Order: sequence, then structure tokens, then C-alpha cells
Amino acid sequence: MEIRDVASLCSVIVAIGAALVAWVAIRRQTRTQMWLANHQLLMTTSDMIIEDPKLLDMLGIDLKKVEEDGLTPKELIFINTHLDASSVLHRISGEKRPKLTEYRKNFLRHPKVRLAWHNHLRGRTTNPGPWTDAVDAYLKEFENAPKGAGSAS
Repeated sequence: MEIRDVASLCSVIVAIGAALVAWVAIRRQTRTQMWLANHQLLMTTSDMIIEDPKLLDMLGIDLKKVEEDGLTPKELIFINTHLDASSVLHRISGEKRPKLTEYRKNFLRHPKVRLAWHNHLRGRTTNPGPWTDAVDAYLKEFENAPKGAGSAS
């Protein structure tokens, strides 16, 4: 094989590689834009729920039970939005096994957040997947840890 043939073959391989990289980048950008648009619209719906908490019923969330648990609709929406932001971050990052940051873990340790997750949000405002599994695993670990193990409940 002559040098010119090897150079041509290398050029073809590089061109195919560049096309694949571009395709993956475009696909990832499209997915990111889709998620961002979806979550911007979800923020609008959150505002609507704050204006009319009875809309929680459409999500399968009983407003009376929320209030019986000592949560306000605004608190529930705040908690949901915070957790949703974490989910989006991990979804866009493409991590197969999300790792919760200390910031998120601290948030999840708050009693109202745990209550909202277990009683009202999980399975209603989240989809099953690696992020949900990571939240569940952390909460199980935290809730089963001996009291006084360095974290405030």
C-alpha cells in the first residue's frame, strides 16, 4: 500500500469519526434542549399550583394529606422543584449512576423533605430510574443510621 492510499484511508477514518462525534453532540444537545423546555413548562405549572393548590389532585396528591403532614402547598412545590433540579442535572450529565452531592444530601436530611418524598412526591412527580434509586438509597442509609451519627435529622 502506498503512502497516498494510507493517507486516504486515514482521512476517511477521521471523517467518519468526526461525523460520529458531531452526531452524538447534536443528539445530546437536542436532549438537553428538550429537558430544559420541559422543565421551564413545569415551573409554570408549579406557579399555577401555588395559585390553586387543588391542582395537586391532578398529580395524585391529596391536599388534605399534605396539610395533615404539616406541609403547605408552597413547601411541597419548593421541595419538588429542588429535587426536580437535581434529577435534571443528573439526567443531562449522562451519568449512569448518579452521585448525590453533599448539598442534595443535606437537603434530603430535612424531615419535611423526607416526608414529602415518601408520602407525596415519589412515584407521582418522578419517574423510576437511576436518580430516583440514588435518592431512595441515600434516604434508606440516612434513616437507618444510628442517631447522632453526625447528621441532623
